[in-house]
Amino acid sequence: MIFLINYLLLAAIAIGLGFLIGKGTHLLKITGVVGYIVTGIILGPDILGIIHLSSVETETVTNIALGFVAFIIGGELTISLLRKMGKSIIAIIIGESLGAFFIVFLGVYLLTNNIPLSIIFAAMAPASAPAGTVAVIQEYKAKGKLTDAILAVVGFDDGFAILIYAFSIAIVGVIFSGVFSVSNVLLVPLADIGIALLIGCMIGAIFALIFKRLIEREEIIALSITAILLTAGLSIFLGVSLILACMIMGMIIINFYPQDNKPVFEHVRSVSLPVYIFFL
Repeated sequence: MIFLINYLLLAAIAIGLGFLIGKGTHLLKITGVVGYIVTGIILGPDILGIIHLSSVETETVTNIALGFVAFIIGGELTISLLRKMGKSIIAIIIGESLGAFFIVFLGVYLLTNNIPLSIIFAAMAPASAPAGTVAVIQEYKAKGKLTDAILAVVGFDDGFAILIYAFSIAIVGVIFSGVFSVSNVLLVPLADIGIALLIGCMIGAIFALIFKRLIEREEIIALSITAILLTAGLSIFLGVSLILACMIMGMIIINFYPQDNKPVFEHVRSVSLPVYIFFL
C-alpha cells in the first residue's frame, strides 16, 4: 500500500532501477530505452504491481514527457536545416504517413468490410513515438545528416498525423450522420492545428527574448521547464496538440536567436533522462 501513496519513493525506485537496467542493456549493446521499458513492465501492475497509476496520473506523466521531447525536437529544426533538407523531408513524411494510412485502411477493410472502422484504424497508423527516438539519439549522442533527418521527420510526422486524424474523424462523423458540414470536415481540424501553432509561436517568441538575456544554467533550466509546462498546459486546456505546440515553441526559440539560445536546448537535454525513464 505504501508504494501506491508514496510518490517520492515510487519515483525513486522507478528512476533508479530504470537507470541501472538501462545501463545494463547499454553494456549488452542494446539501447538503454529497452531497459527503461523492461523496468516499467517489471514494476507495473502485470508483474510486481509497485507502480499502479490512475489514468489521470499516467496522462500527466505522458504529457510532461511529450512536452520535453517535442521541445527538444523543435530545437533541432533550424531554418538552415529545413532549407537544406526540406524537399526530402516532405517526401518522406507524406510517403510514410499516407502509406501507413492507406495500407492499414485496406487491411482493415478487407477483414471487416467496414469503412468507418477502417478509417479510424488507418487514422491512428501514421502516428509515431518521438520519445523513444529522441532518447536513443541522445543516449548515443548521434549527429549527422541522418540524425537531423530523423528528428525532422519524427517532429513533422506527428503534426501531419494529427491533421490526418482530425480529418479522418470528421469524415467518419459525416458517414454516421449523413450530413456534410464544411465546418466539421475542414474548419474544425484546421482550427485545432492553427491554435496549436499560435500557442507555440506566441510562447516561443516571448521566451526567445527572455532566454537571450539569461546566462546562468539554473535560470535557463527553470524557465525552460516553465515554458514547456505552460505550452503543454494551455494546449491541453484548449484541446489541441501539445506535441505540435511545444515543437513549434522550440523552433521559434532556436530560430529567433540561434547562437544565443542554443545552450537552452543543451541544458534541457542534460536533465531529460529522468523524464524519459519515468515515461517509458
